[in-house]
Amino acid sequence: MSPRKTQRSWSSAEKFAAALETARMNEAERAEYARRKGLYVEQITAWTLACRDANGGLVERPEGRADKKRIHERERELNQKEKALAGSRHGWSSEKKPKRSGGRGRMISLSDRQHAVTLIDEAIGNGARRMPAAQILGLKSADLQHTRGRARAPVRRRRPTSHCATGPNQVWCWDITWLPAALKGTYHYWYMVLDIYSRKIVAHEVHAAESAEHAGDLLRRASLAEGLSGRPLVLHSDNG
Repeated sequence: MSPRKTQRSWSSAEKFAAALETARMNEAERAEYARRKGLYVEQITAWTLACRDANGGLVERPEGRADKKRIHERERELNQKEKALAGSRHGWSSEKKPKRSGGRGRMISLSDRQHAVTLIDEAIGNGARRMPAAQILGLKSADLQHTRGRARAPVRRRRPTSHCATGPNQVWCWDITWLPAALKGTYHYWYMVLDIYSRKIVAHEVHAAESAEHAGDLLRRASLAEGLSGRPLVLHSDNG
């Protein structure tokens, strides 16, 4: 039988091998291993802890953390430059991105919003899609206004001309009123001409049909009855 080794006669490699062999053993197997090798269980436990401390006890130096921080900043700069290059292919750069204020969906001023819309329109004109162009500016789909289907832009219409009557027979208004007849579903049509200034009913007739010829004849007879031949007269209706 080989002579029993002391703790000092074991080399570092042998201690590491013993710790490695007994790493997955239970207490009984480790005690048997220690008796066979002429060791104590406490010695093997101490060698195992020493190996673990040697492998996992390295502390990250401050210089290493600073290097990681610089690498992270460089990666972020590279990502921003890649976005800028992608935007420049469509004729604009992400450096023109407007700044946002604290409120959700609100920018600093109206000029920034108009500038963002101009940039998006330029990108779309150069072949880009609306949503990718808006995302490069930091906008979301909820920030964009959507039109309803093929809705057209609002059209400015001029205000209707207004007239002020300072005497009778200057401004007339006329209209046609439907009057229910005795037979259900049929109507009579009341043609009426009113003077705006005096509130006088100048002329009125009832016909069985709605016709422009009936209205023209009534207006001519009313003009002759009031002696307005050759005098200026404004005729107003509900359509202007």
